[in-house]
Amino acid sequence: MKVKCFGCDAVIEADDSDAVVEAFVAHRQKSHTWSYPEEAIRNYARNYAEATQRLTGGTQRLSEIADITVHPVTKDRIDDHASVNVDLRSRSSPQCDSRVLAYVGM
Repeated sequence: MKVKCFGCDAVIEADDSDAVVEAFVAHRQKSHTWSYPEEAIRNYARNYAEATQRLTGGTQRLSEIADITVHPVTKDRIDDHASVNVDLRSRSSPQCDSRVLAYVGM
């Protein structure tokens, strides 16, 4: 994962989002005297790195999107709703769409 520093031309790299956040905080402490709170610096680094990951992959239009099933969120389905975690990077994969369950409020 990569994060470009907004205060200089440095590009900070690490294996995962937690590591790149720590590396960016260390870069800030070594190279800059910003008055931003550390939480804001961490949020910037994590958001930048994760957004870059979401933007990678195919961008071609799909000829069709597979069927989805919509279920209301009810007491007996709340655990299902809470466990759904859709990876946005997989949107370019037609196989993903048929497995996504969309939930709407009651």
